[in-house]
Amino acid sequence: MKTPEEIDSEFVPHAESLLLKEIRFNAPCMTVYSEEGHKSPLRQFFVHNSNVPSYATGPTYRQAFKWFRDKYKIIVVIDFYNDGEEFEDTKFMFKICDYVDFKTHDTFLSNTSYKTYEETELACLKKLIEIVKDKSK
Repeated sequence: MKTPEEIDSEFVPHAESLLLKEIRFNAPCMTVYSEEGHKSPLRQFFVHNSNVPSYATGPTYRQAFKWFRDKYKIIVVIDFYNDGEEFEDTKFMFKICDYVDFKTHDTFLSNTSYKTYEETELACLKKLIEIVKDKSK
């Protein structure tokens, strides 16, 4: 069974949830952040950003990555690499593939490595938001 901290780490932080709302993320979520950034679990129903104008929904990373995949055809790969040292030196990186159509695609590979998978997820999410914001200009 997961601890509350482990469960909490499954959710996108408040700041990034607000940015997702800005780019019209509107998938159903089980949590919502107040204006102050407090997360409230919704046990009985799902909520959409369009239904809570002064709040932001709190998606899981999985929900956010699925939304980018479904809406923008952007695929994410988070993987580990080892530069030949001990296992403790294993780091994580991400790759983003933006499929314009099935024949061509743009790829972004992180030029930074991260110590944990969770750090990598957050950095990848920030980059996805940046990519979509740039496309909207």
